[in-house]
Amino acid sequence: MDIAELNRIARAMVAKGKGILAADESSGT
Repeated sequence: MDIAELNRIARAMVAKGKGILAADESSGT
């Protein structure tokens, strides 16, 4: 496994768990 793969998986998990809020640190409380 390399960083890109882990990053992709992590993003997918985060997106499923918390949605856009955690998927992207653009804005949120």
